[in-house]
Amino acid sequence: MAVVGLGNGSMACHGTVDQGFIFYEIDPAVERIAREARLFTYLKDCPPTVEVILGDARLTLKREADGHFGLIVLDAFSSDSIPLHFITREAIKLY
Repeated sequence: MAVVGLGNGSMACHGTVDQGFIFYEIDPAVERIAREARLFTYLKDCPPTVEVILGDARLTLKREADGHFGLIVLDAFSSDSIPLHFITREAIKLY
C-alpha cells in the first residue's frame, strides 16, 4: 500500500505482518515528528513493514512499476481543500 501524506501514519495499523506500506511525505519535519516515540508509535508498533520516502509523491511514485500497489491512499491536503495537482488527469493516470 502507498500512503501519500504521513499525517495519516495510523494507516500503518490497518496492515498485517506480511504487508509493506510506503508512506510518501514531502516534509522531513513530519517524519521526525511521526518517529518521536513519546508522541507517536504507529510506524514502529504496527504490524506491516513501513518505509517512508521523502519528497514530492507525484515525482517519487513515478519510480514504482505500474500496478505495484494494490491501494494508494491520498491524504495530502493543504488547509481544507484538495490540492489541484492531485486531481489532474496526469495525476490520476500516475495513480
